[in-house]
Amino acid sequence: MHRINAFYRFLLGGVIGIISLFVNDLQASENAPKFESNGDTVIIKFGENSQLTLYIDNAEDRQTLGELDLNALVEKVNAYMNTQYSEEPVYSEANPKMVEKVEMEAEIKAVQIENRTNIPDENLPKEFGFRDTCQNENIKWVWNLDIGFNNYRQSGTEAGATTQDLKAGRSNYFAVGTGLKMKIAERTSLKVGAEISWNSLHFANSTRLENSEKGTNFVIDTFAVDKSKLNITYLSIPLMFQFESQKRWTFGVGGHLGYRVGTHFKREYRRDGVNKTEKEYDSFGVNNFKYGLRSEVGYEGWRLFMNYDLNALFKGNSPDLQLLSFGFRM
Repeated sequence: MHRINAFYRFLLGGVIGIISLFVNDLQASENAPKFESNGDTVIIKFGENSQLTLYIDNAEDRQTLGELDLNALVEKVNAYMNTQYSEEPVYSEANPKMVEKVEMEAEIKAVQIENRTNIPDENLPKEFGFRDTCQNENIKWVWNLDIGFNNYRQSGTEAGATTQDLKAGRSNYFAVGTGLKMKIAERTSLKVGAEISWNSLHFANSTRLENSEKGTNFVIDTFAVDKSKLNITYLSIPLMFQFESQKRWTFGVGGHLGYRVGTHFKREYRRDGVNKTEKEYDSFGVNNFKYGLRSEVGYEGWRLFMNYDLNALFKGNSPDLQLLSFGFRM
């Protein structure tokens, strides 16, 4: 039986050495035991029916593993193995019970040995740390919330016609998006998903929109209007490359393709002593599709974004306006 102990100590020492190479160099030797990966759990098989399960929750823990004294770990594990395979159990003078496992857990808190049996190799239980592949280090499911403002530009210069002037502080932008963030390089990720956005264009004057055969006309009413705004809802597919610096800064650049799913014009005014509110649902000559560029810059989770549409907001012989959105992204 003592030969069996020596054999297991020999094998276990080799396995711990392989773990050290795996953590420090991230390369597997051709003669190493068989590695199997299940999410963020690594199974190292050795011998005939033996295996070692290594679970790493995150990158910080992986670095902590590299800082462990593996020689001390081998000695403690061997001591525990002796209590399991020796013919004569080890006793404490103060307490006639096996104490090697307790001492090991007290001295090396990062290591915990538990007796578990009948664990499938290809389907580890969740208590071992198995997570969905969309939650691993390379692929993540992400959400974003955008809050900001809208404006537009005309033929490369700011739109200056009186009928088209906007109240910038009241032309709001709000969007909710979700999708996948896929790591494609050490500090580079690709994000793609779906997004719904609500765009409000609040006119500074008593402007209303009229459809004609040639396009959309901006007309100013002869009476005062308290609120005059165009609301457009888009469903978009954004795609962005994100770059991360070592100082926790992030930079992103990409594009988007969107489809208009709703449009309405709202006016509020007072005439003849009566407050009136009008809502008219129509396309108002707004293009059904839009495409453009987007960018973002952030620090520790807080980001600034800007979206710029390359195509015109309205169809036909209408004012050539490109929608511009900017604000905070969370």
